[in-house]
Amino acid sequence: MENAPERSLSEAAVYVLEQFERFNVAIPPSSRFKRMYDVVCNPDGTSRGYIAHGSLDFETAREALRDISQLEFFFAQIAGDSQQDRYTPIIKRFVGDSVLPQDDTQNSHGRDAQAEAFAFAVCRNACMNPVFAEPDVVCTVAERGVGIAVKRIKSCSQLSKRLKEASKQIETAELPGVISAEVTIAVNPDNYSIVTNQDENQVVRWWIAKLKNMVDNWDSKLWVTIQRRGVLGVFLHEHCPVCSEGQYVLRTMNYGIKTSYSGMGPLWSEFRTRFTSGLPHLHR
Repeated sequence: MENAPERSLSEAAVYVLEQFERFNVAIPPSSRFKRMYDVVCNPDGTSRGYIAHGSLDFETAREALRDISQLEFFFAQIAGDSQQDRYTPIIKRFVGDSVLPQDDTQNSHGRDAQAEAFAFAVCRNACMNPVFAEPDVVCTVAERGVGIAVKRIKSCSQLSKRLKEASKQIETAELPGVISAEVTIAVNPDNYSIVTNQDENQVVRWWIAKLKNMVDNWDSKLWVTIQRRGVLGVFLHEHCPVCSEGQYVLRTMNYGIKTSYSGMGPLWSEFRTRFTSGLPHLHR
């Protein structure tokens, strides 16, 4: 795998569009990625410089920080793979969706595929030998196959339904499995930025409390259902641009919860340790 250099946002945008071209995936002018590129880059690929909060381009630039950074991570992880053709189908799926995720309340096929690719890249970064296979990604942990069902959840009211769908995928795949649920828009439907001058440890504590509260409000029947279907545990992810002292950086908050499925605690613990080690942009 490639050890990606530290790229600026404009450099990452150039890199990501080069990867689409390398895989012969057309990026139309209306695509969110082309629009993001045009906001953060000049036509020659150089940076357009600082984009102030309140400017017409600010929200697009902020989404570029989230989307471009995630795809940069994915493309870097697959760069050294000798079987590049197997990635073309999912890369083609990235292209859709609006620039702002809150504008896609129904279908969001592009970012759904992006969430699957992110989980795959995390596993690859953690040396878990992932492949795209049912339920969505299958990796190897302690010489066992573990399935990952990936869901982007855009509304807290849909969370129980989507987790049950994911657990059904795991049951059908006949593997012990983990649900990777991206809840970025569910917990932040207005898509605001976090602006803070606090110590990062305080931000982490606030973030964990928010996701823990979300879990504490789950119906107990949900746990019974997903455990019965072979789910080892659930990861919740939120990817949020955080502004500290005027600079925006992408942060990922990760919150893992295990079930008590068939004494599989050691497998969950190993998976959790390795998966967490592979996460980029992680608030630690």
